[in-house]
Amino acid sequence: MVRLGLVLVMLSAASMVCDAAIHVAVASLPLVGHLKPMAAVSEELIRRKIGVSVFGFDTVLVGGKHVRVKELLPAGVIHISLGQLDPDFDAYAETEVVAKMHRAFYGRLSNMAANSDIDVWMLDGHALGAIAVAEDLKASMVIFSTTIPSEFMQAQRVFRMQETVNAWPVIMNTAYELDPPKGAVQAMHGDYPDTFRFVGSVYAQQKVKPADAEVQQWLDAAQGNKEPVLFISLGTVKKLDMRDVVALMEALRAHRVMWSLPKEHQDKLNITVPEKFFLRAWLPQQAILHHPATVTFISHCGMNSAQESLLAAVPLICIPQSGEQVAIALRMMNRGVADMLAPTHFNNTELAQQVMLALPLMRRGNSHVDAKVKQLSAALREPGGVATAADIIEEVVRNRTNVFGVPDLAPQSMPRTASL
Repeated sequence: MVRLGLVLVMLSAASMVCDAAIHVAVASLPLVGHLKPMAAVSEELIRRKIGVSVFGFDTVLVGGKHVRVKELLPAGVIHISLGQLDPDFDAYAETEVVAKMHRAFYGRLSNMAANSDIDVWMLDGHALGAIAVAEDLKASMVIFSTTIPSEFMQAQRVFRMQETVNAWPVIMNTAYELDPPKGAVQAMHGDYPDTFRFVGSVYAQQKVKPADAEVQQWLDAAQGNKEPVLFISLGTVKKLDMRDVVALMEALRAHRVMWSLPKEHQDKLNITVPEKFFLRAWLPQQAILHHPATVTFISHCGMNSAQESLLAAVPLICIPQSGEQVAIALRMMNRGVADMLAPTHFNNTELAQQVMLALPLMRRGNSHVDAKVKQLSAALREPGGVATAADIIEEVVRNRTNVFGVPDLAPQSMPRTASL
């Protein structure tokens, strides 16, 4: 059981320590891909001297391992513990396990939040238990979407969230141009609600942290030898098919490859790692993508990875591992900045062959692709990222309502709310 009295004292103290006039509560699913972009917005709020408390389980899943939430939060953000995460939970867990996590989230958060001094909630659009708590409290809220808008439209219909989505702003952590309501998307979902606020990428204004010495030296050596680098990272949640891993390794043996490959997969390799390969369980993705030696990103095409690649001007070869990743990869392919190879469409050898065929086109230095990547990268930067997201949160605090029912605030225009 969570010690309720201690938690309430911690929450009260959080406001006093940062001496904040505004206090924002944040709740995310216990998955790093959901927490990471919300942590980026939280950092901007802290910079504005707004108090931020993150309600969440003690750990989130990163690469199949449980990592303490506190290690992933920016300085100044307070973590309010909801206790231990069910060890059986992951993004692909059985329905009952996922439902159990949502029920635990709702029950524990309800007890903590009822008497807390919170001005607005920033809630993961998939954290159903947290959204239900905010609705029970009739609290002001901002929904944060960690996926593309068409996928969010599907989710809000399945989870019957239309009333909430139409009442409060939804921060869309993407560019409108990547997934506009046209063609099949419009036929299926119609126009997007006026409450959708496209902020571009919350990573657009972030400074890229330098790589560690070993990684930096390896990349610099590749650049010095004029050997282009292929970077591979196929996600941290779903376990990979080892036959795919081996087939890719054999096919790319002659290339310079830096691969973020979980240790459990490295331990199962039944072939010798090629001489030009650099393997590690975790690698500084943004630093690698921004290095001039890196020309292609072979990725699962999760939302965070896709954005980081575009912001670094690196085309992608997408090997999606789940339905949402397939949708993102399709949008990227339609924009001409990626190729998509679904593992379910090819056997292991065919998948590796298709990657080899895609490499000459999907690489930095191909002027045709570079122009499209540059255009989409600009679309991710232009709306303002974390600054615009923080503006939206402050606007909700001031108005205590949906402030986006004004004609000149249609999603296409993507204004900064601070200019109102």
